[in-house]
Amino acid sequence: MYNIIVRSKRDADAVRSMIKLFYSRWGIKVYTLHGARKADDILKELNNIVKPDGYYIVLLGREEEDQVQKVEEKLPPNTVVHIVPRARVRNTRMEHLFYEFERARARQRTRIKYVPDRHVYIYGSRALGIELEENEPQPYTDFFLLRINEYMKQSIKVEPGLYLVKRGLGGEHVLYHGSHKAGIIRFYDDQLRMDTEIFLQPKPVNLKDIVQANKDYIELEEKIVLSILSKYKDFYDKVIIPWSGGKDSTTAAYLARKVFGKKVYAIYVDTGIDFDETRTFVEKTKTALGVNLIIKSIDLKKFIPTKGLPSISNRWCTRLKIKALEDIYKELCSRNECLIIVGDRDVESEARSRRPFERMLANSVNLPQIAPLKQWSTLTLQIYMAYRNIPVNPLYSYGFYRLGCYICPALRSWEIELINKMPRLKYIREKKLYREFLKTMFSP
Repeated sequence: MYNIIVRSKRDADAVRSMIKLFYSRWGIKVYTLHGARKADDILKELNNIVKPDGYYIVLLGREEEDQVQKVEEKLPPNTVVHIVPRARVRNTRMEHLFYEFERARARQRTRIKYVPDRHVYIYGSRALGIELEENEPQPYTDFFLLRINEYMKQSIKVEPGLYLVKRGLGGEHVLYHGSHKAGIIRFYDDQLRMDTEIFLQPKPVNLKDIVQANKDYIELEEKIVLSILSKYKDFYDKVIIPWSGGKDSTTAAYLARKVFGKKVYAIYVDTGIDFDETRTFVEKTKTALGVNLIIKSIDLKKFIPTKGLPSISNRWCTRLKIKALEDIYKELCSRNECLIIVGDRDVESEARSRRPFERMLANSVNLPQIAPLKQWSTLTLQIYMAYRNIPVNPLYSYGFYRLGCYICPALRSWEIELINKMPRLKYIREKKLYREFLKTMFSP
């Protein structure tokens, strides 16, 4: 999935040492520019290396910094040039080189510009537009489109609409008006409150316009994922997608179906405390995706009297869901002929970011698992789903960022507020278990 390109053999030796230390199971390939320093020579070498089969990170030292702009203007979106703060790459300490590679990966998925005359945001180095304010790449930065509805207007102090948001660390979310930083919303996952500071009313965007503007970019991203998946096509009899009904696993199922056809099985674990919208979505969408659906039901409610409500520090519910999935794996994959495809993406958590693209499942099963969407931002995912008309869980149209059960400790404060205010979610508010969840999780 990942490739690193450096100027010289000695730089490559340093990078290989860094990979051995921090990415030993990632299968990262290393290439050199055969000593090229000038933009034209660098581009000539890159044209022989870069293909639509993965992501290419060009790491250069400050000695080549003046050539970067000329190079990047002619590179496809799956390639990024990143300058390490040393004269040469090989002069960088291993820990620092690791950090710079992580920043470069973040830059590839956050490289967004604003085009004023069309009022759209465009991905990629070739994009003709204005750089966004305060868009310095950091490993866990993510961009996404947040839908603010009438029930959130008073709390967030923003008119209903669809807005570009940059998510940073510590619950900080930046809203944009064009290329300008328009406001900050801080969500607190351990409290039912939000701090909002709006100093320039954000400007809503049109998803169809953004999709049209990013057509070439999104088709390249699709080509990369299909190329990755195709390498596994002839080796497995069954392909399994753990399907939550969320955007990540739904997109993974769609892409897997394009490559593996009728071999794809989607497993949905119904906990008994899921949103009605999710269960209905899964049952209705299986035909559109063309997958073999398996529903595994478990009753989480019966464990609560002894285990207590799930919490951030004790998510016993997740372990039970994993156990339910593993039981299905054993039934379907008695001869280890299965491939597991997950929708995990780096921007979701530090733990997922540190996992290699391909790994063997531990515990009671011994099956390969791959995460072809690992490098995608949430915005990339949203654009792709709209471009390919992939069905979307209605909870996202309400304003949810992620999906789970209605007592999930990972529910964000604004999602709790949506549940508490929206008439169509009244059925959740009436549940005794949900009221107990609020009392336990958000009491002073």
